[in-house]
Amino acid sequence: MEHFSLLQGIWKVGNHYWRSKAKNYAILLLLVIIGLNITSVYIQVWLNQWRNVFFNTLQDRDMAAFLESLYLWGGLILAAWAVSVYQNYLRQLLAVSWRSWLTDRLLGEYLQSKKYYCLQLQDNGIDNPDQMICEDVKLFIDSLLTIFLWFLYNLGILCSFTLILWELSGSFSLSWRESSITIPGDMVWIALGYALMVDCVMGKMGHPLVQLNFLQQRYEADFRFALVRLREYAEEIALYSGEHRERHLLRNYFKKVYDNLHQSIKRQKILDSLIFFLCRGTEPLPYIVAVPRFFSGELQLGGLMQVTGAFEKVQRSLLFFSSWYKEITELKAIVKRLVILMDTMEEFKRLDQKQSIRIIDAPDSAFSVENLNLKLPNGELLLDNFAMRLQPGESLLITGSSGCGKSTLIKAIAGIWPFGEGHIHIPQNQQCLFLPQSPYLPVGTLREALLYPRSSQEYSEEAIQGILRKCCLEHLLERLDDQENWSHVLSLGEQQRIAFARAILLRPQWLFLDEATSGLDEATEKKLYSLIRSELKGTGVMSVGHRKDLFVYHQKILTIKGKGCWDLVA
Repeated sequence: MEHFSLLQGIWKVGNHYWRSKAKNYAILLLLVIIGLNITSVYIQVWLNQWRNVFFNTLQDRDMAAFLESLYLWGGLILAAWAVSVYQNYLRQLLAVSWRSWLTDRLLGEYLQSKKYYCLQLQDNGIDNPDQMICEDVKLFIDSLLTIFLWFLYNLGILCSFTLILWELSGSFSLSWRESSITIPGDMVWIALGYALMVDCVMGKMGHPLVQLNFLQQRYEADFRFALVRLREYAEEIALYSGEHRERHLLRNYFKKVYDNLHQSIKRQKILDSLIFFLCRGTEPLPYIVAVPRFFSGELQLGGLMQVTGAFEKVQRSLLFFSSWYKEITELKAIVKRLVILMDTMEEFKRLDQKQSIRIIDAPDSAFSVENLNLKLPNGELLLDNFAMRLQPGESLLITGSSGCGKSTLIKAIAGIWPFGEGHIHIPQNQQCLFLPQSPYLPVGTLREALLYPRSSQEYSEEAIQGILRKCCLEHLLERLDDQENWSHVLSLGEQQRIAFARAILLRPQWLFLDEATSGLDEATEKKLYSLIRSELKGTGVMSVGHRKDLFVYHQKILTIKGKGCWDLVA
């Protein structure tokens, strides 16, 4: 990203939309918008010609012509109003359509092959991908369409008014020794030369804003994410009385926002000063150049006003880059972030295709692991040449010290741990269900949380209520249709009992429990494991746990000893 190209980045992020199924609608909207853009330029040409007529009527003291010019002005303004309103309306429709398509595409990539999880495993330069998909996509489309349409408008103004200015300009002569040359269109060349000088100065002075804007997006997202975490873990922080520490952390996040913003403001102050003096400094220039022709009678007052108006239009069009430098640098920062996200997800896609730990559909009914070398992201070996086989209805308990790789093995079986190599055979067309230590309960009704990711219509009321009673959750029967953030309402023990109830209702062929009873007392733990064995007799079970009471519920014991060593006892 050292030599990041804005145009290449825009093409990478945005080009697929214009080749998608929505392209016909998008192209039609864009063509109509461009047509309105051209109409707007045409209206500006008419208004420039109107200046000539209007000021000549003042000079001639012609009341009838003066009133007629006012009527013409009113018609032109009404046309300009209609064009402006509908151009903006259609631009917003196009932006909404584009954003909907691009958001859906990025969400699909983000959720595919569990990239939303894998992106957290390595330091890949991605910060807050949720913020990128939500906010940066919106800013990218809005900024790009606005800048693009203004560029087209200024290009039309430049072409149209350069012709007008060329016709209305005088000429100047250059002499050297006995030779001389007459160059027509003096005001065109003055406007062009001045604009090139201003653009060069602005490009040089404004370049640091690109990186500052890029960092600003990151720091703002980090600060916002820290505030979200404060709300998410409010209970835990309150129990620790961690307000002072959290305030310190939030201040550090905001300090980065403040310091970077302060640098941006100082740099923007320099640019604003340059823009003011460089652009406003040319206001009397067209009058200085054209007034001699006016005093000599070559130009009337209307002609003088028309030529100065045309000069102003040409100059502003040529200074488009300088005038929009801030917006362009902000767009570049946004595009850079989106390109990094897309490149990283594409890299994960390539890694997934070359995945060393292969999840294979097995033709037989047994679950097995062969030649598995499990590693940490830094290459440290957790399991060396691990192999095991589990028949339907059998159970395996995984034990070992903290950090030895117990949960990592479960993640590898789930297909979300890419570090290592080996083969994991899962019987074809059989469902696997994973219960982590902290179950996921979506915001919504308790019924929806209980049956996630299935639909509540798939199970009878009798079955749902029956399983809640069996899992010691009778007190929640009347709250099945309450809307809550259940992860914050229920205790960890209640959440884990919900997860067991979910497993029994879903009836998977293979059940993987990653310390899924850590928040339960021993009596409840025994009851739930007994329930699993009685309700899911044909289900193969693999558990991660520490308590010795769990040994009696499993036929095989795997002990992970660290540094790749392991021991499997049947």
